[in-house]
Amino acid sequence: MTLWDIPAARTTDPETSHRAAASVRNIRESQQTILNLLKEHGALSDEQIFKKFPKKITPSGARTRRNELVRMGLVKDSGQTDKTASGRATIIWQAIEGAK
Repeated sequence: MTLWDIPAARTTDPETSHRAAASVRNIRESQQTILNLLKEHGALSDEQIFKKFPKKITPSGARTRRNELVRMGLVKDSGQTDKTASGRATIIWQAIEGAK
């Protein structure tokens, strides 16, 4: 599955299209790993997700998989921010309640 295979709805699409896109739950192993990390450890930044990822993945790959989960409606911005190791502001991400 590639980013282009992830069902998505345009902002101008009807609500039924958004619900249909969000209902697709066929996710790859790396996406499931990130979802599991968020469920196990609570809300995390991309940097924290990368550091906790049990297999070899690049920081960019971890961000891409997390972004795909956001687009699939399984992960969302927690509304919190933190600082990266380099001192930059970063979003803290959380699993959507009930995400499998």
